[in-house]
Amino acid sequence: MGRNDAENRISWHQGFYGGMELELRPWKAILTFSKELELSKEPIVADMLVVKKRPDVIIENPIARRFRTHNLLEYKSPEDTLSIDGFFKGLAYVYLYKSQGETENAVPITEMTYSAFCFRHPRKLFDELQSAGFQVSADADGIYAVTGHSGLDIQVIVLKELAQGTHLPLRVLLPNADSEDVKGFLAMGETLADQNDWENYRAALGISISANQELYNRIKEELHMDTETVL
Repeated sequence: MGRNDAENRISWHQGFYGGMELELRPWKAILTFSKELELSKEPIVADMLVVKKRPDVIIENPIARRFRTHNLLEYKSPEDTLSIDGFFKGLAYVYLYKSQGETENAVPITEMTYSAFCFRHPRKLFDELQSAGFQVSADADGIYAVTGHSGLDIQVIVLKELAQGTHLPLRVLLPNADSEDVKGFLAMGETLADQNDWENYRAALGISISANQELYNRIKEELHMDTETVL
């Protein structure tokens, strides 16, 4: 069985959902998370919506610092590429969500953000966006602001480029994850007391192990631990 066959059976999105909630757990009191948000009666589903219940609070996390009230997240798994059409499909979800408010302009576009997550640097996408009049600039390692769109705050997060030792719930989802990141994430699990945090941790850890079985076996031997007991 080839590596690609194994990767195709991994539920990457479930790991991302858990990892993203863990990433923002210090602010969970002011955030609500909706996974696989249905945007119409037809099978149109956005990956994740994060609603910030206190718009005045700035989230001191590079990924979420731009968050406004309604924040739509789209995620591409390792075998997928963030293409220009995929990028604009996510934008279409933003507009569809905006149009479904209970009253006219209940969700102002100025209170929305769009974040597209991918594993590899989307060079072709960035070139095409710039050719279309957008500007792409790096905010931090792996975090790119896309400007030139009136009213809407847009960013692209490249998981492979996030700095080592940061954003561990997301970096451990990488195939060929960094061993120090994994050790740090395992240590994080020992600090979690909240049941919801623990379930998100299990979701991310399960995907990380599936994508990096050999690495976890080595760490298990090195640290004399049994990762299976964590699951």
